[in-house]
Amino acid sequence: MTLSPLIFLAITAPEWPARKFDLTVYSKRLFQGRPTFTGERYDHAKLSAASRDHPMGSVLRITFKGRTLDLRVNDKINPRYKGRRIDLSGAAWTRLSKGADPGVLRGATVQRIK
Repeated sequence: MTLSPLIFLAITAPEWPARKFDLTVYSKRLFQGRPTFTGERYDHAKLSAASRDHPMGSVLRITFKGRTLDLRVNDKINPRYKGRRIDLSGAAWTRLSKGADPGVLRGATVQRIK
């Protein structure tokens, strides 16, 4: 049985509502140069994210205190970090937090756009 293109699009392109999360960040240089889940090398100076809930290659729109970034998911979060949903690269953290020390961005809005 084959699916028609219209049915296939309806299955793979759902609405992705925005949700509020607390976002965390790894040490900016701890994983520098190591391979991510997608195989590319982690670069803390590039805009990227790791996610527990979103598939690799997804694009997330993250908004915090009026600042918005679109980030591509290129890594998974280790299952031992139970409370983490999304981790940001060092560059993404700096742009959203305006240079605050690494920690948690409380109440950031995350929406999957691709």
